[in-house]
Amino acid sequence: MNIPFDVLSILNGINDIGFGLRLNCGADSEKFRFVYDRILSETKEAKPDALIVLCEPFLVKFLTEGSQDIYHDWAVWYSALKERGAIVKELSQKYHTVFVPLLEAFEAALKIAPEEHWTCDAIHPSHAGHELIKREWLKTVLPVMKEKGLLNKK
Repeated sequence: MNIPFDVLSILNGINDIGFGLRLNCGADSEKFRFVYDRILSETKEAKPDALIVLCEPFLVKFLTEGSQDIYHDWAVWYSALKERGAIVKELSQKYHTVFVPLLEAFEAALKIAPEEHWTCDAIHPSHAGHELIKREWLKTVLPVMKEKGLLNKK
């Protein structure tokens, strides 16, 4: 099936870390890189003119019933997160995509409001967290869409 699109936005990475650390069945960084690279390669081949947006994975150190392992093993989770983020940024450069830096945005937001304002469980964003993602995405992507004439397409 050939689905027409002009913009593809991807936010991927934290679930692979979680499934790997919690269930020993996620993608390690090597497999993550391989699969992500393949997705981008095939997408570029099929839709060379599409604007591809890669969002950096993020995580918030927040102690809740469902995030105790994240909170107590923060160094392990954060290290894996930084590694996945670096892979996403590297692939963004390789495929000339737009990179949306979300981890830095969430870290800056934590200086304004507490963890529970941005997330309910360290991984999934709250309404405010979704708003933060939206604003960072628009700030980064809209200028590129304007430049490429994607906002005026019908």
